[in-house]
Amino acid sequence: MKTMVGSWPHSDGSLGSQPTLSRFKNNRQAKDLSRLSEVLLELYILTHLRLLLHTLAYVLFLMLRRHLEDTELERAQVDTIRLKLLKIGARVRQTARKVWFHLAYGYPYKSLFTLAWERIRAAPW
Repeated sequence: MKTMVGSWPHSDGSLGSQPTLSRFKNNRQAKDLSRLSEVLLELYILTHLRLLLHTLAYVLFLMLRRHLEDTELERAQVDTIRLKLLKIGARVRQTARKVWFHLAYGYPYKSLFTLAWERIRAAPW
């Protein structure tokens, strides 16, 4: 606010003399530079982590698409595969040895989901 009007509203004098303010603006302390470098490093790490996660998701969808050859989703986009195969209503039941997926009776892509699941399980990892 002071830099816009030169003083506080409803006051007669300025907040500080010009030499005092310019000396404050130009005085970079090691503490301030250290904090700035920490913030920039955090931003870089978070951005890099986000990029790695998006790359991993893209590679997983490419692998899934490879297992969907000779199906209607062979050349489908990522959103289509996500909506038809991954974003479904199911009840998951886990026992000591197995995990059971109980799909809804009205799920129209049940055979496609089963085919994709069998191909992924049979793939040599």
